[in-house]
Amino acid sequence: MNAKFAKTLRLSVLTGAVALGASLAFVSSLHAADGPSLRTEGAPVRSGGSFVTSRQSSEGVLLGPSSAPGGPIGPEPLVTIGTTFEGFGFDDNATENGVGRLFIPPDPLGAAGTDRVIAVVNSMIEARTKAGTLLWRDSLKEFFSGVTGLPRPLGTPTFNPKVVYDHYENRFVVVTLEHVDPSNQSRILLAVSKTATPATATSADWNSLAIDSKTAIGGVDHWADYPGLEVDEEVVYITNNMRRFGASPAFGGVRLWIVHKGVLGGFYAGSPATVTVHDPYAGGGAYTTTMPCEVLGAVRPTVAPIWSRAVSPVSPAEAVQAQEEKPYRSCASTIP
Repeated sequence: MNAKFAKTLRLSVLTGAVALGASLAFVSSLHAADGPSLRTEGAPVRSGGSFVTSRQSSEGVLLGPSSAPGGPIGPEPLVTIGTTFEGFGFDDNATENGVGRLFIPPDPLGAAGTDRVIAVVNSMIEARTKAGTLLWRDSLKEFFSGVTGLPRPLGTPTFNPKVVYDHYENRFVVVTLEHVDPSNQSRILLAVSKTATPATATSADWNSLAIDSKTAIGGVDHWADYPGLEVDEEVVYITNNMRRFGASPAFGGVRLWIVHKGVLGGFYAGSPATVTVHDPYAGGGAYTTTMPCEVLGAVRPTVAPIWSRAVSPVSPAEAVQAQEEKPYRSCASTIP
């Protein structure tokens, strides 16, 4: 980890398969306020300059304490799971998205605010109290139907949704994607709640926008896939893998969208948003799935927090400088 970020950043919510040498591990991380970082048993995973391992048990999650790289792991304290409740059901998609609309995989993700939890799956969104009482639920297609201005959403069920809680402004932020062939159309759909307690899934409680994410790479149109989402106190970060349109959606690189919050007169205020797009690897390095990092603390970092994941040792985009007032670089080493 870059020393500048050691006290303010850590790995954002990420679920995926990461090759660690000859072994395979699945990585998942939760906000510290909601619980510890969880990782399934396997090779140690680097976290902020140290290694952490854990294993699941029927009674809870066993976490290993951080130690110097290569040092002893030591005893593993037991962390018990608190309140649990059921969320979406697989068949709920048929109700929210129409008969026959069932989606695999569900891609579930959630974020906890002051008194409620917002959860998303392919292709729905819902809000519950922290005791599990359902407050509202909607399809993501309907949720983003209130987007005004251009470009417009494409009217699809959407895919790969994510949600985070912006603790700087006490709001929820939601992202999901759209992709249509053969018309070569791609959208990033982004929404922010107007308060910490959105009472509905409508524009009465949310501001939203659509971003045209069709990107020409090497003269060929690509669409946005597998988003990353995080915030700091001034902007929203969205990363995407870029894939070719057509029957063979080959990987073509990575792009980073930076959306300025505009609390007093921009996106968060319900006004037009300021959005810029960048290639994190324009200055060198190997393209690989890249995720934003969660930013903790009141001081804005001098570089945008980007975490690069790869299956082999490569140089992350540490030397890259964004063409705007805020440069960016990797906030964690590429996992070897």
